[in-house]
Amino acid sequence: MDAVGTFAHPLSRRHSLSGLRCVVSALAAASLLLGCSPGGKPPSTQPPKGVPVTIGSAVQKDIPIQVRAIGTVEAYSTVSVKTMVGGQITKVGFSEGQDVR
Repeated sequence: MDAVGTFAHPLSRRHSLSGLRCVVSALAAASLLLGCSPGGKPPSTQPPKGVPVTIGSAVQKDIPIQVRAIGTVEAYSTVSVKTMVGGQITKVGFSEGQDVR
């Protein structure tokens, strides 16, 4: 008794890719048809319900302007301060933060 085997030709890469493309195309078409089909509930004739809100009275206030940023600062204009007398400073007649006239 001879052993008889079956000989199957493997699908070539081109045939397997074209089959895969057909399956993917069929799935895409089916999902498109099912997603776009008119179905489900008919649109409601009632207007949508309102959203509750909280109201308050308007108040006028000063708002401090603060900007936090990373970058380079450039002055609009610059000045040069020159002394009128020469010498060394031995005493400061005001405190830091004090108004000076």
